[in-house]
Amino acid sequence: MEQGVVPAGDIDIHYRKVGDHGGPAWVLVHGIGEDGSSWAEVQDLLRPHVTSYAIDVRGHGRSPLGAADGSLAQLAGDVLGFVEAVGPSVLVGFSMGGAVVLSAATSGDPLVRRAVGLGTSSVVGRRAAESFLADATAIEAKGAAAAREAAGRLLTAAVHHPPRDWAARRAARLDALGDGAGYANGARAMASMAPAPITPALGDITVPVDLLVGEEDDVCPRKAAEIIVEALPDARIRDLPGVGHFAAVEDPRGLADALLATRR
Repeated sequence: MEQGVVPAGDIDIHYRKVGDHGGPAWVLVHGIGEDGSSWAEVQDLLRPHVTSYAIDVRGHGRSPLGAADGSLAQLAGDVLGFVEAVGPSVLVGFSMGGAVVLSAATSGDPLVRRAVGLGTSSVVGRRAAESFLADATAIEAKGAAAAREAAGRLLTAAVHHPPRDWAARRAARLDALGDGAGYANGARAMASMAPAPITPALGDITVPVDLLVGEEDDVCPRKAAEIIVEALPDARIRDLPGVGHFAAVEDPRGLADALLATRR
């Protein structure tokens, strides 16, 4: 594994690179409260086939918060800045990262060759938006403890089939949250998708899009993927059997196989 940073706007984006192959790189974008290491097992499984870069989203992991504005557009712009540095890319995003990837794909940037969303959506309901905003407000007032509470609540609710070492891995995830400012920024970006969903802009995407949906995902169920597919000219849904929202935790090999199956 190679690690480094790429300047993108006002921040340096930290990445973990695995594999060394020709063709478009795969840029992996994690969900809220995670960092690029959440893709580690999947990257190892992809190593024989593709070059992958798992980035740390603004304010997460080793990427600084910078002049964050709580918008999905800024997070998408960060990804496009990274792509500008690494060249033609397949964008793969989980949950919040999926929304970021879809938003980036609406730009029409010719370096974006395909997009894959895992457990993601193009719109956030009112109650979910209120929850995101409540988390952001609490974190901004109380710091790391509130971030750990919000992230822990999500993991408890959404990891249905934890691996044997999950207790240690869960603790490491919570420890990696730092002061939680990146979580708060991501929560505000997600909440913005209630008054301003990205669904109307999906028609601007001209590259193929695949949506991967955990069979037991009750955070972003299949209906969310169906809404996205209905708005796109070239999109399809692939179901992931026996997993919930956190497919990379519950079945990294099944997820890697499904990602490789999206190649066209």
